[in-house]
Amino acid sequence: MEKDNIALLFDAEFLEKLAFSIDEDKKFNYFYIWSLSEFDELLLKTNIDYLITNIDVYEVKNFDYLRDKNIIPTMLLSKTIDATMLKNILKLNSVEVVREPFVLEEINFKVEQYFKNKNKDEQLLELKNNFDENLDYKSKLAQEQVRLSQSDYILRMVAHQWRQPLGAVSSAIFSIETKLYFKKFNFDKKEDRDKFLEFLYKKNKKIGKYIQYLSNTIDNFRNYFKPDLEKKFITLDVIVRKVLEVTKSSLSSNNITVVYNCDNEEMFLLYPNEMIQVVLNLIKNSEENFSSNNIANPKIDISIYKDGQNCIVKIMDNGGGISDEILPNIFKPYFSTKSNKNGTGLGLYMSKIIVEEHNFGILSVKNNKNGVESKIVFDTASDENK
Repeated sequence: MEKDNIALLFDAEFLEKLAFSIDEDKKFNYFYIWSLSEFDELLLKTNIDYLITNIDVYEVKNFDYLRDKNIIPTMLLSKTIDATMLKNILKLNSVEVVREPFVLEEINFKVEQYFKNKNKDEQLLELKNNFDENLDYKSKLAQEQVRLSQSDYILRMVAHQWRQPLGAVSSAIFSIETKLYFKKFNFDKKEDRDKFLEFLYKKNKKIGKYIQYLSNTIDNFRNYFKPDLEKKFITLDVIVRKVLEVTKSSLSSNNITVVYNCDNEEMFLLYPNEMIQVVLNLIKNSEENFSSNNIANPKIDISIYKDGQNCIVKIMDNGGGISDEILPNIFKPYFSTKSNKNGTGLGLYMSKIIVEEHNFGILSVKNNKNGVESKIVFDTASDENK
């Protein structure tokens, strides 16, 4: 293990008394110097961890020198300490004062204690950094688990989005094949050839449009799963509309009515994809509630509005609500409300972290008269999102 370096800056008489007594066990590397200029030269060549000196802080040049070297922890040996000296010493950081008579064992003990405490502080800092890194890793892992848990839901939405255009492509191809099979066109005639080419051009154009739609759908879902690298200015309306765009087929096929009203277009500095995940998760929870509770006329009301200095996204459903026993625990990690145990129990937990820790808002969920009411609140006066 590399030894720490200690500089001894004394006058000749004092140095002679201490040179062969300090740290007889050689736990540290000692450098004996006689003047301030020698100390400056030493600092250019060596990293000094600690300074022991008896220079007189009454002298302005000595006091200024110590103040300039203040980043180096110092032990000051002094014959007397009065109010003036104490006032000067208090202006310095990391100074240990030892008064005459000087006991070498005391000096050795104080030096050793300093380095023991320093090592403990460094170990504690390392433990804290490791803990923070581990906590950050667990948070990211939990977020990835939420994304994976939503993959089945996403695939079902892709299937709904693709079903109609794929059917249209299939219909167009079948129409072309039928014309050819039943020889609807006489290719010996220029008029029929021209008609067929026009028919083929129109069908080809429609197929191209449907294929472009399919490609755009994939891009939308792929962008949704991309992690946000930086915050962007965006309105809450844009976030909600993006979620409704990717969920519309799934909601429609399940006969879920969505009513959306937006009365606020303020811009906020947010992680857009993260906030899309949160809104998607809240809508997905409502959709699953409708299914598990066999709701006859399922409905989701979404509104964005201003209340004082707060901008609020409110999502309400008529899915019957959450039981009073479960409600206090919904934001706990790995707590799932799903009786079939298909949930990870991370959806609302990660949603709260995303809204409150990543985007400086507030997420709350409560029961209302007919179902669940979720609110995402941002303070328009806050500097965090501006």
